[in-house]
Amino acid sequence: MEDLSLCNMKVLQTLENEVGRDVLPILVSSLCDEISASLTNFDKYFETQNWQMLEIESHALKSATLSFGAENLSQRCREIEFAIKENQPQPHIHSLIKNFNMQAKNTLDHFEKMIA
Repeated sequence: MEDLSLCNMKVLQTLENEVGRDVLPILVSSLCDEISASLTNFDKYFETQNWQMLEIESHALKSATLSFGAENLSQRCREIEFAIKENQPQPHIHSLIKNFNMQAKNTLDHFEKMIA
């Protein structure tokens, strides 16, 4: 069953065709590790006001998640990245991180069930 709110299955199918059915679960697992790390790191970077690292990591994860079809999670990362670039107020950035956290947890659940 397709759940485009969490993952565009067409993108994931294209990736599977490129890398092979055996390799895709390994890549998805690696992405899950990256998402999990960002869940911790984004909060840490916000608390320590390390805007540069928050911007860099949100940019990197934006691209990674998009390549796996996690378009909404990619959009959450993009919002964080550009809020920092535009010097948005801290409460706004914190709200974006909360939105990211919710989307990231849902996306992780989806991917982990897929490779289980």
